[in-house]
Amino acid sequence: MPLTKGFVPGWPGINLRPLAFILQHLPMQKDLIESLLTDLRPRPGMFLTAYSLSYLEIYLTGVQITCWELDQTGEYSERFFGEEGFLKWSWRKYNLGNPSSRLHHYLDFTNENENEALDLFFRDLDVYNSENSG
Repeated sequence: MPLTKGFVPGWPGINLRPLAFILQHLPMQKDLIESLLTDLRPRPGMFLTAYSLSYLEIYLTGVQITCWELDQTGEYSERFFGEEGFLKWSWRKYNLGNPSSRLHHYLDFTNENENEALDLFFRDLDVYNSENSG
């Protein structure tokens, strides 16, 4: 199924249309971290099927695929996925090396509680953003 239909193949319910529209039609005023903090966190139902770290992980996979196709400069996703981005910052913070799963450590820390894991993710994202903005 092509991305133009709006859904990630194999993951029905993950809607990428809002992100694809932003990347194609609007100048980059926000990056992925700002979008997660200001758009997704207050209204997760617009982006995720449920308030869950696992659904965020699926959404981020779709974001990464969309960025490979549409954001040739990497401007939108660099602070999250890049060498000095949030993911690697988080792995260093918890001494994880290079884990096989990007965000699963948050589930480990919360005894597999999806909601608490997503809350912890957003707390860390806030800290990273305050330490690494502008």
